[in-house]
Amino acid sequence: MNKLVEQEFASVKNGLSRTIIFTASTCFTGHPKLKEFYSHAHSTYVDGMPLVALGRLYGYPLQREQRVTNVDWTGPLMELAASRGWRVFNLGSSKQVAEQGAAKLRNLYPGLQIEVSDGFFDARRGSAENEALVKRINAYRPDLLMVGMGMPRQEYWTQEIFRSWMPM
Repeated sequence: MNKLVEQEFASVKNGLSRTIIFTASTCFTGHPKLKEFYSHAHSTYVDGMPLVALGRLYGYPLQREQRVTNVDWTGPLMELAASRGWRVFNLGSSKQVAEQGAAKLRNLYPGLQIEVSDGFFDARRGSAENEALVKRINAYRPDLLMVGMGMPRQEYWTQEIFRSWMPM
């Protein structure tokens, strides 16, 4: 897993942005906005056994080991971020859970620079909450922005922000 994390996040040290997606079965909704989001991903990983099973039905020799989730990456990624001095911004979950998670990660990975925000806000473009959050993210200047607000809300928000507001 560490080699995979190193490979995927090599672009951070060069100041490049990448969209890495851990996808579940919602990617098959056929919604045009989701299709567009997935078409811009640099890498997409299977997050869920139903997708492994579906791949097998289509003749791909997928195995359980090819299922990679966000949870699988968190430890190696935070270790790498701490060792390289990367700034991490995690958006998602409730405020209390986000803060507790960040505290645990800081204890596990000394030197980790992580800022968090809950994922419960008015995500409409132009809303005061959304504008304040984007301003906060930009002020923090994260090397890694992790978004976990539930599907498809996180995809819609990320696509809109990357398209319009984030200097990436």
